[in-house]
Amino acid sequence: MLPRGAHVLCAVSGGADSMCLLSMLNEYAQSGAIRISAAHFDHGLRGEESDRDAEFVRLFCADNDIPFFFGAAKVRAYAEANGLSIEMAARELRYEFLRRTAQKIEADRIATAHTADDNAETLIMNLVRGSGLKGLCGIPPVRGNIIRPILFMTRAEVLDYLNSNGIPHIEDSSNDEDIYLRNRLRHKVIPQLKELNPRFVEAASETAELLAEDEAYLSYLANKVLWSTSREACGIRLPADELKKLPRPVIARVIIGVAEELKVPHSRPMIDGIAELAFSPSPSAQRSFSGGLSVIREYGDMIFTRLPLETKTFLPVRLEPYLTVRIPELGLDISYSPEVSKEKINNSFNTFLFKSDAIYGKITVRPRKTGDRITFSGKKGSKTLKKLFIDEKLPLRLRDSIPVFADEKGVIAVMGYGTDIRCVPSPGDKLSMVSIEKSEVR
Repeated sequence: MLPRGAHVLCAVSGGADSMCLLSMLNEYAQSGAIRISAAHFDHGLRGEESDRDAEFVRLFCADNDIPFFFGAAKVRAYAEANGLSIEMAARELRYEFLRRTAQKIEADRIATAHTADDNAETLIMNLVRGSGLKGLCGIPPVRGNIIRPILFMTRAEVLDYLNSNGIPHIEDSSNDEDIYLRNRLRHKVIPQLKELNPRFVEAASETAELLAEDEAYLSYLANKVLWSTSREACGIRLPADELKKLPRPVIARVIIGVAEELKVPHSRPMIDGIAELAFSPSPSAQRSFSGGLSVIREYGDMIFTRLPLETKTFLPVRLEPYLTVRIPELGLDISYSPEVSKEKINNSFNTFLFKSDAIYGKITVRPRKTGDRITFSGKKGSKTLKKLFIDEKLPLRLRDSIPVFADEKGVIAVMGYGTDIRCVPSPGDKLSMVSIEKSEVR
């Protein structure tokens, strides 16, 4: 938390917890181990009382030679404009001020005065709202450059420290109002829990610490998968078979990690839906979720993307002798030579040699059609292109983008797969050639 020589920005409201933290950090700073500054944020919710708080913290800092920084915002207006609760809006604006101030003064750490009581309240709040293991871990002692040095002190210990050292503090009147969930828990629920266990706050803090260790391990297992995952222009590709081997809690964390990386919200229904897709016996499927996330199952892979992955296809074109036609949808140029000498053939992106006498009428390049069949040399019987693509595990969305060469009798070749046995030339046969090149960028 506090490496030697660090510059620490302490968030100070003027209440008991923050004055305890500021005083402890100041005492440590007197030894030369660290440097400290103080930051106070006015939420604009309590009028003159807010002004009083800011002046109290400013004077204390002046008396103790602590650099003081002040920020303010109209929290209520921000909450209404962004559809947030007052609590959430205040938190967002407060942390933004702290981050901005830390960056400005080049502080290494931001210290906040959360205590064991805050931790217990957070645990119960998350339990009431519904939460996974991560939410039940309470408040993390360290998150990035934000530290909570007194997280394991109870509020009773904080008050004892202030009294023993003559440290002043002020009370925030809003802490007495039960309009906020945290205050209702603090005033009504936790006192009853303390009747059942006087050490409830300490017990909750210890529980959160143990759960945090479990969460850290499960997250580590999930991150190992995420670190080895393929990132592509369209999104993130995960092997479905590898995902299925993982324990359910790790699968959920992998999915959450992907969602967070793609900046889309995650929920229990989304996690269940994606897991169902991974375990589905169907090799080709797709589902859409909130935030614009699409998940496509392509045989052994799952693609997570926020980009539209439309089924690619193209318009049919007829080949004319000694002319080059372009298929712009695929970025291909195709030329046809009805008579060619084998000695003049140059290697290219893809070349088909046909037995000229076996071609009936015009050759058309088109997407597959229902019922298309092809027979390859050395293979028993013909096979539909549908079965061919399934056997080759070609993703469904790509099947209509494969150029199929057909004459007036049927399929004579499929790009990337081969020539129909009817048109395969033998030594001495007259040859026709189709050349396929990548289109030049113009």
